[in-house]
Amino acid sequence: MAWTTPRTWTTGELMTASIMNSAIRDDLSYLKTSPAFDGNISGTGTGANTLGAGGSGAQSTLNINGSSASGSGPYVGFQSAGTPKGYVGLKSGIVGGSSNDLAVYAIASGAWEFYTNAALQWGIDNAGNFTVGSANHICDSVGTPTIASQVGGSAVTIAGIDYAFTVNFGLTAPSSVTVGFGHTFNTAPVPALAVSTGMTGTILVTSVSTTQLVLNTSGAGADTILYVLCRGY
Repeated sequence: MAWTTPRTWTTGELMTASIMNSAIRDDLSYLKTSPAFDGNISGTGTGANTLGAGGSGAQSTLNINGSSASGSGPYVGFQSAGTPKGYVGLKSGIVGGSSNDLAVYAIASGAWEFYTNAALQWGIDNAGNFTVGSANHICDSVGTPTIASQVGGSAVTIAGIDYAFTVNFGLTAPSSVTVGFGHTFNTAPVPALAVSTGMTGTILVTSVSTTQLVLNTSGAGADTILYVLCRGY
């Protein structure tokens, strides 16, 4: 049974069984049987709330149209019991502004997790750290490291983030430097060191924990720069 375009009635028209069956009975029967979805959802208009999709055969597409005004980019929201939990869409609609970058946004304490075959592989926790594995161990921490302490020598400075930073020595190297991580790793990270010219000896890792890195820096020369990578697992 096929859909028939609804009839346009005229004043004084004789209502017959044939007309009623075609215009009313058959179309209601068609709607009641829930016709198979053919991969097409159609919408009209070009306003901010227009939803349109189209597809043929094995391919379907879904397009969400938004206004071109600043802060009006389209997005999809996800809720739990009516409480917003996250959004995916254009940055302008989620956080404001006019950027058309695609944004993935978790609310408050939410995190983003990436699965393959039902196994958690990677994630981003609510502090912005990259995590790895089902235990959500911090892999790349975005905390800000600090010089927790030093023994002797000129003032030492540090720049960067927990997983990639530089330690800059002054005219006189201290015998040791303790770097405090901005975030606590789940397991002690693995550090890798490289240095600029000016070394008089060797810089060694004395110890490393989830919260700090202790270095024997007696081998650093004047204005030596130490490059450090620290990755958790």
